Order: sequence, then C-alpha cells, then structure tokens
Amino acid sequence: MKKLIYGGLFLAIVGIGLIGCKKESLPISEIKNSEITSDGKLLIFKSVEGFEKTVNEQNVESLEQLLSKISSQNYKNYFSVDHPELKNGESNQEMDDFFGQLLNEDGAIQIGSHLFKIDLGTDQVFVIKSENKESDYDDLINGNTNNNNVAVYSVDQDVLYLVNGEPEEKCGGIGGGEYVSDVVDFGNNIRCQAMVKHFRAGVYHRTTARFVPLTSGVLSTDLEIKGPQAWRKRRPCNSGTIGTSSAGVKASGTTQQLWQFYSGTRNLNGLYLFARIKCTFNGVVKYSNWCGRNVNSPY
Repeated sequence: MKKLIYGGLFLAIVGIGLIGCKKESLPISEIKNSEITSDGKLLIFKSVEGFEKTVNEQNVESLEQLLSKISSQNYKNYFSVDHPELKNGESNQEMDDFFGQLLNEDGAIQIGSHLFKIDLGTDQVFVIKSENKESDYDDLINGNTNNNNVAVYSVDQDVLYLVNGEPEEKCGGIGGGEYVSDVVDFGNNIRCQAMVKHFRAGVYHRTTARFVPLTSGVLSTDLEIKGPQAWRKRRPCNSGTIGTSSAGVKASGTTQQLWQFYSGTRNLNGLYLFARIKCTFNGVVKYSNWCGRNVNSPY
C-alpha cells in the first residue's frame, strides 16, 4: 500500500456500483421509521434483519437516502468529534464515510439485541448485550474486557452473526486497507491519484474505488475499472454469492469520484478489483497506473 496524497474523508458520495443479486436489499422508502430509532446517545436498528435489508447490496443512492432518513435522529455521529488514534496514524484504515454516519461519536451502534463499538485503532469490535447498556456502556467504549459482559472480535469477522450463535466461518475474510496508484503530476500542484478501498468493521464491510482531484474544477477525470471485470465473493463460505461488474469507466467529472462495488454485513472471501484514473488538464491526458487487489479470485 502507498500513502494517499489526499487527506480527510469522502463525505460527499457519488457514483453507483453495479453489483450482483439484490435479494436481501429493501427500498429505503419502505423501511418503517420504527425500525430505526435513537435513544439520544446512539442509533438503534430494531433487528439484525432490518439492518441487513438496509445496507446489504444497496447502491450509493440508497445509502444516501438512508442518511437522509436518519438525519432527524437525536445522536451525534462519529464525525462530530475528533479521533486522535486516526490522526496519529495508529489505525491502518480510516472510518468509512457512510458507516461513520451511523455510528455515534464513540463509534458505537445498536443492532438488535447487541451494542457494538468499532475500534479502528486496534481493528477490534467490542460487544455487549443491550440489556446491559446502562451498566456496561462505559466498559464497552473503553474496550474493558476485564468486564465479562464485554466480548471482543476482529473487524475481519462477521461479528453480527457470531454474537447471535452462528459458528465461525472456516474460510477467512480478506483484510482491508487502501491501495493507491502512483501520483500523476501535471506540475503547479495539479495532481491525480486513484484508490481502491476495502473497509471492514465487523458488522459492516464496504468496497469502493475512488478519486479526488486536488483542485476541483481544474482536472477532468474518468475513473476506470480493469478487465476482465470486477469480481467478488461474499461469505458464508459455501453460499456461492458472487458479484461482478463490467470493466470500463464507472464515473466521470471534475469533482470527487466514488464507485461502490460492495456494501454488506459480511466480509468478502475473494476480490478482484483494480482501478485507475484518466486525468485531462489543458488538453494533456495522463493515466495513473492500476491499483487494487486480487485475493482468491479466478483471475
């Protein structure tokens, strides 16, 4: 992995990833308000099934609709405060721009009968039962496993299912991270760079290709996906749940680009995704190299 030249988060989401089967998704407009509430401290999804239908296989437009739907809930999200462990470089991944808006300022969320604290500084997920919220919330946030009510998992695991009695998958989940291209430099601080990102948080996983111009409105860009196609395989191991998307240009413009390939509650077991950008400045066209990952794919 190489260092990305663009700091900060991609809080404006654009572009739609064409992915596989959408049986588990649900139109955001059909989600009842009673399914998503807040206790004033954190966001609460009434059931695991409701959370699955809200985030699994949804495209970016649907995720934006969800954020609009929950905007009236009374809680402060993850991005409302600073997180020194990320600024100091102690974490190997930044918080996802969508999922961080579901988490509260402590990095916590309630899904069904459990509360989950996502700790990107240690790549761990701490969990308590909702019935112990009042007494054990502080220990959850502090990751105090001396409290027997606080369980701990890895962000690579399918934590949402493990806490509800599903056995551990025999096939591993792929690791996460940001895979960036070389910098394309036009001089005078006009630069381009592409990125492929696989984000893991135990209860939520997301795969995207991205580009942000250093100076908006100056560069014309095309975000391209490498052939033969984008490919991914989702756990459970024997589910055969494979998603693909054709190669080619997925997003174009003069502002930040984001193309989403996967959004779901389970980690991936395989991935083939490479991206690059074509940048045009004053009639001069330059390409970045390809960046991305090939894990357990047929290519």
